[in-house]
Amino acid sequence: MKDNNPIRSEMPVTTGDIDSRPQRGRLVVCILISLLCCGFDFAPDVGIGLDASWMRIMNEAHMHHWVFGRDIVFTYGPLAMLDTHYSTDLRWLILGADLSIAFGYCYLMYRYMPRGKLWLLLLLPAIIIMRYGHFAQLALLLFILYIGILLLREDANRLCAVLCGFYAGTVFYVKVNYGLIVLFLLPIMIAILLWQRRRYAWWVLGAFVVVFGSIWLMVDIDMVGYIKNSLPIIANYEEAMFAPVQPGKITYKHAMYLFVLTGCMLAGHMYDVVKNRKNIVASTTFMALCLLYCFLAFKNSFVRYDLLHSRQLFATYPFLFMFLCGILGYGRSTVAIIASCVVIALSAWALPGDDASLSRLSLNDMSYHAWPENYYKQLFSAPRTATYPEVAIGKDTLPELETGTVDIFPHDAAYLLVNGLHYRPRPIPQSYSAYSASLDMMNARHFVSHKRPQYILERNASLDGSRYAIWDESVTKAALHLNYTIHRLVDMGSGAEKSGFVMLKEKADVHELPRMKEVGRATGHIGDTVWVPYKEGKPLYMTADVRYTLLGKVNKLLLQPMPVHITLIMDGHTEEYRLVLPIAKGPVLISHLVDNDLSFSRFLSGEVQNNERIRGFRIDTHNKEIERDVPIVYYVFDNY
Repeated sequence: MKDNNPIRSEMPVTTGDIDSRPQRGRLVVCILISLLCCGFDFAPDVGIGLDASWMRIMNEAHMHHWVFGRDIVFTYGPLAMLDTHYSTDLRWLILGADLSIAFGYCYLMYRYMPRGKLWLLLLLPAIIIMRYGHFAQLALLLFILYIGILLLREDANRLCAVLCGFYAGTVFYVKVNYGLIVLFLLPIMIAILLWQRRRYAWWVLGAFVVVFGSIWLMVDIDMVGYIKNSLPIIANYEEAMFAPVQPGKITYKHAMYLFVLTGCMLAGHMYDVVKNRKNIVASTTFMALCLLYCFLAFKNSFVRYDLLHSRQLFATYPFLFMFLCGILGYGRSTVAIIASCVVIALSAWALPGDDASLSRLSLNDMSYHAWPENYYKQLFSAPRTATYPEVAIGKDTLPELETGTVDIFPHDAAYLLVNGLHYRPRPIPQSYSAYSASLDMMNARHFVSHKRPQYILERNASLDGSRYAIWDESVTKAALHLNYTIHRLVDMGSGAEKSGFVMLKEKADVHELPRMKEVGRATGHIGDTVWVPYKEGKPLYMTADVRYTLLGKVNKLLLQPMPVHITLIMDGHTEEYRLVLPIAKGPVLISHLVDNDLSFSRFLSGEVQNNERIRGFRIDTHNKEIERDVPIVYYVFDNY
């Protein structure tokens, strides 16, 4: 009797009647192709920018055994170096992790991808494009793909189950948001496997427990704090970090084309499954996982809409699409081959970013990424310590800083580390990430504890230049006023690239948190001016509970939150900033303007009353996704 099941008809033959030579040849080709997905390279030095700073912080956390979840709270975990490829002493671990990723994709290609030389040829550009992905993303995708194999393929085996558990256990310690997603999905998948494929469920669970527990014992982590304190970072990330999407740009359009192609294929497959009433639960589960991955990749790429993030969607999409063609039974379809070529072309075209053509993706860059020799050369090369004269601290200040511990505001930890200083960070080490009242208070408590640094370098700046800088870590900066004193001004670099910081020194016997005393309540309205009820005396703070409508919540979930702005009204002029809603829900200074280094120094030294007065403010948005009424609570900084 003929088997009409498209899934089963696509299964590779596993009996002994196969010619071993082409199978060996396929294996060799799959191994060579899979080695190309071993990450970018070993970063001998990551520079001194915004991203370089947090990469260096992750490396310092490992070197000094800072506890994740308590000493460091960030979106990355104790194995962040597997994603960043930057580590001063764990290059062999990075190599091992990369090889585990390569093995996972090699096994998929050899056993479960569509047969034929043309498909192998298409896999080459798909894998090269995948080199623009990151370990956590690649591991999450492998976890989902092996779940699909265990659910849908009769020729699944225990190795697939072990690999599934391995990737699930590892990704949790690399990137916390992906890890929490895996922890949520894993029990559901185990339950479905116990129902559908019981013999594999225990292997998945056992591999996960072994890997998860082994890493837990080896790294420095407070598990409860790691999960609990990371939740507000994850929950509010899109509001604080988004850069507006421009739908007419290349990357966004190509992402929509890819989703349409994938949606058509999945819809056609689900129609066949429902019509034939076969594998409904398994197929529906796997389709839901694939859609979830596409959604997460889209959100990760287009919440913070820049080249580095947008590439992450296109990096894995060609391989995912080709895998779906194989596991869903379309491996012999000419339409599937043409669609795969289109997906590869769309993804490669989008890699250079908006307003760019495929020719602008440097051939030298692509060939470097495609040649493992460059990767392995760096494995054996000595770490390079670069010098950065543009952030060199003057000789009159450096010796004093070298005698103690130092932190820096807002996000320039690399400046301290390349100067060889003893860096001691606050728990949320970069100001732009402390975007909720609980995170802000965690940092404030750090500066009244025995772990606080002796010196702080600070300048009045914010992420992207669009946020009101004094509101980033508002309570923490109030704590700095109480527990530190302005010591001197510090210049970094020279000439046109010279930058200045205020150097603070701790008050040895002072450990005092700011006390905010409620003095009044009001209700503002979107688009209307709210006059600040300030009376002469201590600085006035406020909380503004700006809330989304149902439409706003849906839009925020599916794409991005709509931008909200606040206009500060002074005598004779106004200033407009982007309003980060979670930050506005914590106490923020509203009585006096702090918009430059001089006014910031006055705030720190207790002379904020000499700054320009803020007479009122207006919250604006160009849509109906924000509730009109805004509850406001006013506080005075009682111990200023």
